[in-house]
Amino acid sequence: MIEFEKDIGTNAGKVWISLSNKYPATKMELKKETKLDDWMLHASLGWLAREGKVRREGERYMLGKTNLVETIGTNAGKVWNALKSSGALNKRQLTSKTNLKEQELSASIGWLAREGKIDWDEKTKTYKLK
Repeated sequence: MIEFEKDIGTNAGKVWISLSNKYPATKMELKKETKLDDWMLHASLGWLAREGKVRREGERYMLGKTNLVETIGTNAGKVWNALKSSGALNKRQLTSKTNLKEQELSASIGWLAREGKIDWDEKTKTYKLK
């Protein structure tokens, strides 16, 4: 399960490097540059937002003091509460319990991974709190 955090952190590093070389950048530009799928890109952005390193203005992301705490942090709280009350949940169950869109969920997962509060169980394909 440690690899889960390492993978998101490594990919967050790719996003950070991409933004440091060419920013501001749209989601599509970041996906092309980093070769990350939508889920991992948003998880990486959630990780960077938790670190206070990325912000969004319109459709563009850039390095700088984050303005995403209210959005991603609040959504991460919804994910944490759903897992706290229900235990291990898969992506579909989390989406249903939190009413989050997939990109909001993945950003929240990245946020919680950066905090070291969530694990992924590859065998059962579920998330759970540490």
